[in-house]
Amino acid sequence: MRKTIPTPILPYLLLSLLLLPLFFIGGPDQYSSACYRYLWNFGHPIFFAEANITLLHYATYRSSSTTHNGKIFLSRWQQQWAIALIFTLILGLAIEYLQMGSARNASLADLFRNFIGTAIALSLTYRHKLLHQTPQRLMRGIQAFAILAILQMLLMLIFITQQEHQRLEYKQQQLPVLFNFNPTSDIESRLEVDDISGNALFTHVNSPSHRDESALKIQLTRKLYSGIALRNMPADWRAYSALALYFHNPANTAITITLRIDDLKHSRNPEGYADRFNQQHPIPPGNSHWVILLDDIAQAPTRRQLDLSDIRLIGLFSSRAESKQVLYLERVELQ
Repeated sequence: MRKTIPTPILPYLLLSLLLLPLFFIGGPDQYSSACYRYLWNFGHPIFFAEANITLLHYATYRSSSTTHNGKIFLSRWQQQWAIALIFTLILGLAIEYLQMGSARNASLADLFRNFIGTAIALSLTYRHKLLHQTPQRLMRGIQAFAILAILQMLLMLIFITQQEHQRLEYKQQQLPVLFNFNPTSDIESRLEVDDISGNALFTHVNSPSHRDESALKIQLTRKLYSGIALRNMPADWRAYSALALYFHNPANTAITITLRIDDLKHSRNPEGYADRFNQQHPIPPGNSHWVILLDDIAQAPTRRQLDLSDIRLIGLFSSRAESKQVLYLERVELQ
């Protein structure tokens, strides 16, 4: 009489099938908090622990219900371990490969976290039938690895949470200044590494105008859109009435710059420039500042208002700039 699959395996299998799509849908994005993004990484050991427990229960059931004839090159526990490790490697590589075509990125760290889940599964199923044949010293090593790896992830989560709190507190203390490009302390240096990006060349220099201690030197290229993006600033601008940017243009002619401002809705669901604030402005030679009313920023989208309580990006770019065009951005502040 043919044996049926034991019912305890079915809930594990169902849970695995429910968790698998979360590798591709939902979860954090680049605008989510750093704490939330790292917390999502715990899904890797959780899924692979649960999936391997399902697999090991089924493999144990099959081994106990099958008569093996002929020479067996691996003992029963070695077969179970090989199944779990090969399953984790193949499925983990497949997930990372498929994520390369989505909004998520492939990561070797995620592959490592998958094996943490496998170690947890082996530890939890150690006493289950055939797995108890695993050498005790080897199992203790796997259990120690699983415990230490999870502790490391928890400590990293605590560290990231503290860093994020420190970032927010520091940024709030700097208001109404959003960016002054003056990394005089370790915390400021760490923050600005994550705050500034773009395809233009940029570096911190002494301010040529002497209005500020330092400035961001931006070297524009002849690309279609060459510029920088400023992120991770205080998002709620509702207590202010204007945005001001201070420039120094060392050239003898004006440099035309486009200012772009995104709120969270546009950042996550971009619908073209008509859904955000865009405005061109000629930066004259020498020192100058550009002031934009926040009411004008809010009214910029054609079908809605920009959410001044959740601003996420300030972009400055030019279109096919002349070669060696240089602009100094000295300060960005709310007024």
